[in-house]
Amino acid sequence: MKKLLLFVLVLSLSAFMLVGCDDTTPTVVDTADAEATAPAEDTSSGVQTFQIGDTVELKDFRVTVNSVRTDMGSDMMEPDAGNEYFYVDVTIENISDSEQTVSSVMMFSVRDQQGVTMDQAIFADTKGSLDGTVLPGKMMTGEYAVEVPEGTTGLELQFDGAFLSGGSIIIDLN
Repeated sequence: MKKLLLFVLVLSLSAFMLVGCDDTTPTVVDTADAEATAPAEDTSSGVQTFQIGDTVELKDFRVTVNSVRTDMGSDMMEPDAGNEYFYVDVTIENISDSEQTVSSVMMFSVRDQQGVTMDQAIFADTKGSLDGTVLPGKMMTGEYAVEVPEGTTGLELQFDGAFLSGGSIIIDLN
């Protein structure tokens, strides 16, 4: 019985991992003309990096970072002393033929220049949510918030759609 359970588990995990594998290369999409262009590429590292305002097309999503802002919180919820909340306003469009699940915890992270991942500010006062189901052809807009030391620069957002729909992108934030 244990061998059968182990076999089913390994088979399921393998199939799940293969579903996430895709050769799709992220591209910048000019939404006005709907033409894809080559992404910016850092030739020293080979990593594709995009900018605020770029609409980037992955296998199942179009992702746009609309803007960023900082805030010191409210009387009810403040960041730690010397820190501030950093908000990333994102629009995600489902370009697939089936509904897609978006999870801010699983699909988003913000890192500094040293590669340190910032803690998500779960209780920050965000405008909209980046968690839930997006139907085919529909969009979701909301903010992803992290707590950072005041005045931090060199931040980048990583959107990791590879787990569910193939493709990861990095967007320079400041």
